[in-house]
Amino acid sequence: MCAIVAGAEAGCVVAQNAGAMAAVSLGQLATNAGSLLVFPKAHAETLLDTSDAALGDCIALAKRVAGALQATLGCPGITLRQNNGPASGQDVWHLHLHVVPRWPDDRFGRDAPVPMPEPERAVLASRIRAGLVDGL
Repeated sequence: MCAIVAGAEAGCVVAQNAGAMAAVSLGQLATNAGSLLVFPKAHAETLLDTSDAALGDCIALAKRVAGALQATLGCPGITLRQNNGPASGQDVWHLHLHVVPRWPDDRFGRDAPVPMPEPERAVLASRIRAGLVDGL
C-alpha cells in the first residue's frame, strides 16, 4: 500500500481523498471481479494503529467507490471487510478495507483470490473511475 501511495501502479488507483486511496486489488475472485482496497495514505498496520481522521477518510472513500462499483459493474450488493492481526487472516501489514462487488450466489468466501496482472487491473480501474460521480 505504501508503494501505491508513493506512486507505484498509478493506473490501478480508482480514487482518493485527503487521507485515503482506493485501488483495484491484486487478488481477484473469479465471481467478484472488481474488488477494491481502500487504505489510509499514512502507514498504519491495523485498525487500532490508525487515526480517527484516517478511518473517516477510508470509510468515506469506501462509500464513494462502492457507488462506482454498482454503477459500472451492475452488482446489486457490496461487502466491506477488514482484518486485524494474523488470527483474523491479515497478511498485508497496512490497514485496508476490502470493497467487494456482490451478486446472488456468487460463492464469495469459498474460492481463493487469483492475482490479476497490473495491465488488467489498470483497465478495470479505468472502467470503475468512469462510474465516479465527481471524478478521481
